[in-house]
Amino acid sequence: PDGDAITFELEANNKILKSADGKFKITFDKAGIYRPKLTVTDTKGSKSFADITIIAGNEPPVVTLDVVGNSQFYLAGGSVSYSASVNDKEDGSTTDGKISSDHVLVTVDYLPQGYDMTKIAMGHQRSELPGKLLIAESDCKSCHLIDKKSAGPGYRDVAQKYKTEVRAVEKLADKVIKGGSGVWGEVAMAAHPQISKENATLMIEYILSLSDDKRPKSLPLTGVAKFQPAPKEGPVPTSAYVITASYDDNGANGMPSISSAKTIALRSPILSGADVSEFQGGPRKLVAGPGVAVENIKHNSSVRYKDVDLTDVRKMQFIIAEVVMMTEGGEIEVHIDSPTGKKLGLVNFENAPKIDVQTGVTARPASITFEPVTGKHDLVLIFKNEKAGDDNLFYFSQITLEK
Repeated sequence: PDGDAITFELEANNKILKSADGKFKITFDKAGIYRPKLTVTDTKGSKSFADITIIAGNEPPVVTLDVVGNSQFYLAGGSVSYSASVNDKEDGSTTDGKISSDHVLVTVDYLPQGYDMTKIAMGHQRSELPGKLLIAESDCKSCHLIDKKSAGPGYRDVAQKYKTEVRAVEKLADKVIKGGSGVWGEVAMAAHPQISKENATLMIEYILSLSDDKRPKSLPLTGVAKFQPAPKEGPVPTSAYVITASYDDNGANGMPSISSAKTIALRSPILSGADVSEFQGGPRKLVAGPGVAVENIKHNSSVRYKDVDLTDVRKMQFIIAEVVMMTEGGEIEVHIDSPTGKKLGLVNFENAPKIDVQTGVTARPASITFEPVTGKHDLVLIFKNEKAGDDNLFYFSQITLEK
């Protein structure tokens, strides 16, 4: 932050590399788990450190997920077709049949309170639990498997046995280090004094986590995701449908399995003032309670929503608010791509019902229907009332996209 020149030093693969710009190129030509360490030093000698875990010898699976239909919004009462596939360098693919569809998890979830795209992006390739990697680096796999008995018990059996024991982590971590016998038969478990208590604890935490590894019911690799009809009050503005496909590979070259996933989030079909990209002629955003509206709307002013997927949309429901003695009313011209682009319709509120919001304030809904439009387009709303002069026409609340 203070602007000092810095140098970068990377310790990896038994080599120490230096760089002035932080860029390094290194090849890991043997299967293994590597933990490169980066040291950054400024001219005053202050240092900062960072490291990362790299698994070499097992390529992560590539999960593909596509939808046919609207790829941005869910349309209440509608649907999209989806298709998932997996390709893994070591395991094969769902296309060649070497990866069974039963091993790919496909889910469709409705989230009423929204979603975090950062967390979803992280889910595209999840980092492995530290304990899982530590086990892969040890000799544990010579006596233990995940799902079945070998020389010792399977990890899942251990997890089930100890899942309700309060001091299980501490007890089993000690057993990893000191060894023991008698619980699972007469075959003795070798001591591992070289493993620290901290690392043994991480290993046991991973093993015990398998007791909760309840796989949800999976959908087919290809199918149709159906959306529930909207409630009477309309779709929940924060809601989303999330389609996810994930796969855990089988591991390779002694390396642990790697999980990958692909997710598509279809957001609520509501466009509010918060989604407006451009304002022309005076309109501006107004925070109104939990939502965002548009105020200061004049004749011939406009707003633009960028890159709106209109696939399968046949109807738009508009809501405005009028205030006694403060607004003059008006219409909305709806165009795509530009103010002079194709006109989808004219929204007239003259005969729209009046819904009391509070004293002197009424909400007025009105809609337009139009011929099919495919793909993403800018949506341009031009506000009209040539008799209003410089007075405000209304407050604009939202658009709901419908099938």
